[in-house]
Amino acid sequence: MPFSEFRIIVAAILLLILVTGCQSVPSAESPPLAADQANPPSEVRQASATEPVDPDEPEIGLSDEKDPGSFFESLDPKNVWNSARKMAGYGPNEGVAKALYKEGQLAYAKKEYKEAAAKFKAAAGRWPDSLLEEDALFFQAESLFFSDQYPTANDTYGQLLKKYDNSRYLDRVVARQFAIGRYWEQK
Repeated sequence: MPFSEFRIIVAAILLLILVTGCQSVPSAESPPLAADQANPPSEVRQASATEPVDPDEPEIGLSDEKDPGSFFESLDPKNVWNSARKMAGYGPNEGVAKALYKEGQLAYAKKEYKEAAAKFKAAAGRWPDSLLEEDALFFQAESLFFSDQYPTANDTYGQLLKKYDNSRYLDRVVARQFAIGRYWEQK
């Protein structure tokens, strides 16, 4: 194995260690049962007869320890990438996303479509699973469409419809995809 590949593997392992952090493995022993839990009463009580839950008291069965399977989930490349972005300050941020979206709108109004597409893409990435992301994806695709980047525009329209299948832009997206298809057919 060449030395450069070895360095890359070591760097990746160190990054995974940094991202996942130290995690304790839960022990196999369970805590001893309290006296009233060892021999539960045999009578049936109405659900409304239970006492209200104290919000300051932790719930039974919940602990701060993670599920042993979550360690392997944290090694998923998507989760590692998201954790690294978050630690570097590029995680979800609504304020930054709105600012990028406004910059994209200004560039779109000036017909600077390539710059607008980049701003809308960044805005969608900074506030996922929101109406702002839906709008940003649509206008990113529109910007790509008007800058004649049809394959990328079609992919972005598809991404929008995959994530937001009942999008409020559905009629316009279908019309644009039809126009792209007609263009490719005639070409």
